Amino acid sequence: MNFFGGLDAESYDRAYGDAALVRRMWGYFRPHGRKLTWISLAILAMSVAGAAGPLLVATGVQAMAEGIVSRITFGLAFLLFLMGVIVWGANWVRRRLSAQTVGDVMLVLRADAFRPRCSIFPSTTNGSARRAP
Repeated sequence: MNFFGGLDAESYDRAYGDAALVRRMWGYFRPHGRKLTWISLAILAMSVAGAAGPLLVATGVQAMAEGIVSRITFGLAFLLFLMGVIVWGANWVRRRLSAQTVGDVMLVLRADAFRPRCSIFPSTTNGSARRAP
């Protein structure tokens, strides 16, 4: 039994390359460039804060193993809490802006997909659309 059997190209598959697809997609996302920048910054903040958490824990454990329990340990605990808040906040911003951006793009895609094309549906004299011969 062939797992990938029947996955050959079909007649209705796209006939253009990936670069053309990316250019077309960028045309829809270009008006949302500022939101995409904020989404990228939120992902970067989540990555940095997420990577800082284990480093702070390791530093705190090492300090406790050496018997150094002082303000530094409590400061590390506060920083760990702060990193969690940053991850939560950045994730909230990322999800909110991503949902808005994708929703706006989908709205435009739907409008473009269902907009009547004049060459396919020419108008008659009474304003109704008829199929072109």
